[in-house]
Amino acid sequence: MDDVFFAVLENGHKLKVKATERQREVLGSPESRQSETPVLIEVTPCDFSFGKIISLCEGGNNHEG
Repeated sequence: MDDVFFAVLENGHKLKVKATERQREVLGSPESRQSETPVLIEVTPCDFSFGKIISLCEGGNNHEG
């Protein structure tokens, strides 16, 4: 089951996202930071114009950003 997380973007914005454990592992890996290919995860709102996701923070289920 997917968990809700906060995605931290390059420009400092945070978005609530749903990410699987595997997607979180990929986002947390050094390879993902060097890759130009974003990891596709469900974003609410579904808009990637904010910038590249650089990390995920836990706690999306529990409180608002």
